[in-house]
Amino acid sequence: MTGESLPVKRGRSDLIFSESIVKKGKGQALVVLTGTDTYFGRTAQLVQLAKPKLHAEEVTTQVVKWLLLIVGVALGVAMAVAWGLGFHFIELLPLALVLLASSIPGALPAMFTITMSLGALELARKGVLVTRLSASEDAATMDTLCLDKTGTITMNKLSLADVVPMEGYTQEQVLLYAALASQEADQDPIDLAVLGTASSRGLSLGDYNLISFEPFDPQKRRTEALVEKDGKKLKVMKGAVKVPGQLAQVQLEEVHRQMEVYAAKGYRTLGVAVEEEGHPLRLAGLLTLYDPPRPDAPPLIKELKKLGLKIEMLTGDAQPIAQEIARQVGLGDRILSATALREKWKSSPQEAALMAEEGDGFAEVYPEDKYNISCRLYRAGGI
Repeated sequence: MTGESLPVKRGRSDLIFSESIVKKGKGQALVVLTGTDTYFGRTAQLVQLAKPKLHAEEVTTQVVKWLLLIVGVALGVAMAVAWGLGFHFIELLPLALVLLASSIPGALPAMFTITMSLGALELARKGVLVTRLSASEDAATMDTLCLDKTGTITMNKLSLADVVPMEGYTQEQVLLYAALASQEADQDPIDLAVLGTASSRGLSLGDYNLISFEPFDPQKRRTEALVEKDGKKLKVMKGAVKVPGQLAQVQLEEVHRQMEVYAAKGYRTLGVAVEEEGHPLRLAGLLTLYDPPRPDAPPLIKELKKLGLKIEMLTGDAQPIAQEIARQVGLGDRILSATALREKWKSSPQEAALMAEEGDGFAEVYPEDKYNISCRLYRAGGI
């Protein structure tokens, strides 16, 4: 529903949207809404309603209106002159019908269709996929473009942004321990990101024999593995920083300060801990994860801005993540919260419309927020 690149935790009294996919965990739920009253149902209705008038239709309608107006005025003058010359109305009726019929350009829609087909053919030769004939003309007439973040601006694939070792450990060691506490078979996005980075850096896990593995548990909030190498057992875990930090009995004040720095950049931070034989559990380091921008996103946005388009990003992700991604791709730093926008719509629709026009994007949005923002901009003549 929100386009989050990471699973979102839900607990007691939290709402779970219909059509959601449960990655892990179990529980009992009470159904409070069904059908079109759910977020998914309302979104499905919005998709059916969101059919703006095509620009070609507007042009055709305007041409027909003007032709009818011109013919109507001409007929009025002709009727007045004919009446003055003594002609009877019945004698003028065939002429009036012919003029009215000729004022409607029956070939105009066909002409527009042929023209747009030729445009789509030219774009196809340049490698552009046109799904609607009117898409090229609609794109040529807009001056504001709203983009989703996940999968459009970003890769929709988690990556390791940084590995922060604690005292006495190296980046390679922290990454190795995190990889040992991961399992590819679970297809967990965090595990896949850690294992992919470890593989790209040439870290080998083949020397370690896996004895036991505990996958992520929402209650424990960590993954845990027991491995063996050269007769020595090693216990490794990764998860929410607070969990391995408390288990390792370390002071988390400095760790929290580091986490705040990364959180301001929109990164998610995980802790990695290790327990060697004869030694207590220690916090080895931190991992920061994020969904990186697509390589072609910054140059595309720059080119679109050169063409005079205003780009707005609409995403369900948290505001810090949206702000950091917007900064990296060159969108701007005015990323607002959709929650604040919803409150403004209730109290002052005019100010809300101004926010929608002036912002560089919105975070924490739901599909109906995207619909409302697009409608406001469309009514203002921006899309």
